[in-house]
Amino acid sequence: MSSVNSLKKKCRHLEDRGRWADLSRTCSDLARLLRNEKKLEEALLYYRKDRDLCIKLRDDVEEAEGVPSSDKV
Repeated sequence: MSSVNSLKKKCRHLEDRGRWADLSRTCSDLARLLRNEKKLEEALLYYRKDRDLCIKLRDDVEEAEGVPSSDKV
């Protein structure tokens, strides 16, 4: 899996280009990695950003699956 810093850089790149669906997936990946590193506050920020993007994109399926019960912070 990618490092935290590279995923943060990728998030900035995707946001600058307006690639919202890719940004949503990357935020979710980053949140999962941060959670695994026990950086829970920061992970929660990225989970929320992912959720907000799903709402913006009206992607109900991804929003519902954004934080599966086994992956909750």
